Amino acid sequence: PTLLHELEAAGYDRPFVDLPTNGIGDLVITIDRRADGDRVKVHDWNAASRAIGVDASARTITVPPHVGFDPGGIGKGLAADLLAKQAADAGAAAVLVDLGGDIVAAGQAPPNGWRVNIEDPFDRSRSTCSIRVPWGAIATSSRANRRWAGADGEAHHLIDPATKAPSSSDAAACTVIAGECWLAESYAKAAVLAGIENGLELLTDGGVEGLLIDADGVHHKTPGMDGFIV
Repeated sequence: PTLLHELEAAGYDRPFVDLPTNGIGDLVITIDRRADGDRVKVHDWNAASRAIGVDASARTITVPPHVGFDPGGIGKGLAADLLAKQAADAGAAAVLVDLGGDIVAAGQAPPNGWRVNIEDPFDRSRSTCSIRVPWGAIATSSRANRRWAGADGEAHHLIDPATKAPSSSDAAACTVIAGECWLAESYAKAAVLAGIENGLELLTDGGVEGLLIDADGVHHKTPGMDGFIV
C-alpha cells in the first residue's frame, strides 16, 4: 500500500478512464558487507510501511511526506468485510456483498452455496470458470486488466515492490478464497507478483485456496481449490 508514488510514476496518476489506451527516491539502508567490510546500499522495502505511525489511543495515523499510501484493492476488500458484518449485525439472514469483484458471503447460503463466475483475464466478456462457496470471501487480482500506454510501453496497475515497476511475472491473474476479503485481496496480489510456482507455495503456506492463471491461460490450483470449482 505504500507504492502510490510508483503507481503514479508508471502512469496511473489520474482516473483510469482518462489514461491513454495505446520520481520518488528509493528508501535505502546502508549496511556493512561481512565479506570485506565495504558499505553498500540495499533497498529496504518495508521502510515505507514502518515510517507510517499509528497512535491507537489518539486514533490517528501519520504518513511522512515522502511516503504515499494507496490501500487499493486491500482497502476495498476490507470495506466489503465491514459491509457484510454490518448487514449481518442488523439481522440479515443472508448476505452477499460485491464491491467490484471483492465478494463476501455471510449468513444462510443457498442450498448449493453462492455461485460466483470468475472472469477470464484475457476476455472480460466470458468466464474462465465458476466456484461455489457457502460463506467467506473471494477476491481476484489481475494484470491483464487496467492496462494503459506508459512512457516505457504498456503498463498496468500491479506494481512489483522489487522493481517498483508493473509486474512482469508469469502469472496473469489469481483468485483467492479466504475467511475475510482483505486477506483474500492481499494474497491474490502477492501471488500474482510472486509468479505461478512461488505464488502457489505462498497460498498453500498461508492456508488459503487459490487459482492462478498464467500468460497462456493455463489454470494452476492449490490442492483444495478443486472442491470449490464447479
